[in-house]
Amino acid sequence: MRETVNSHQSPEWLLAVLHDIEEHGSLLRLVPDRPQRLALMMGLAKQKLVVWNATAVKYELTELGKQTLAESNRRRANASLPGSQRKIV
Repeated sequence: MRETVNSHQSPEWLLAVLHDIEEHGSLLRLVPDRPQRLALMMGLAKQKLVVWNATAVKYELTELGKQTLAESNRRRANASLPGSQRKIV
């Protein structure tokens, strides 16, 4: 069975994938199986989160992918701050 972005159950997995693409331009560390890696990249590309950069010979995050990763990093940083338990009015 091939995996796609939607088949992974956790948002943490998606963020780990985006982080690895940003850092390494590939998913070799997270997904060693080539067919699974290609299926995952195709799913990410369909969601407009990554794009292939033929000049650099690697995948890169799109603006949407960068925004998704940055937003998650901000939320995680805010959650770790003292007093981050805010009342929502």
